[in-house]
Amino acid sequence: MQHTHTHTHTEHTTLATLTPLQASASSSPALGLSRAGHLYWGAMLVAPEVTSLTTRTGGPGGPALLFCSRRSLMYTVFLAQLCAPGGYAHKELTEASGLGLPSERKQ
Repeated sequence: MQHTHTHTHTEHTTLATLTPLQASASSSPALGLSRAGHLYWGAMLVAPEVTSLTTRTGGPGGPALLFCSRRSLMYTVFLAQLCAPGGYAHKELTEASGLGLPSERKQ
């Protein structure tokens, strides 16, 4: 008996629609990640230097966008924050914020 194996390669896309994170409105903005690592929610820049992302459809706080930065920090941004008046203002965690990386903390 001869077995055949079919492999389909799907190229990674840098722009996806957040269908799991649909707001009560009829449509949500597209979620996009540029080759330079800029994460966009529609026309709004959410964060620079993003290396990976995923979405969460439920749980405490509701639907959310989770992403990692080049500094290996993970951020959670709730859909309500993205849709709020004025949008979301990303703040990179630093030593000045009191939450610096262990390697940045003084011994």
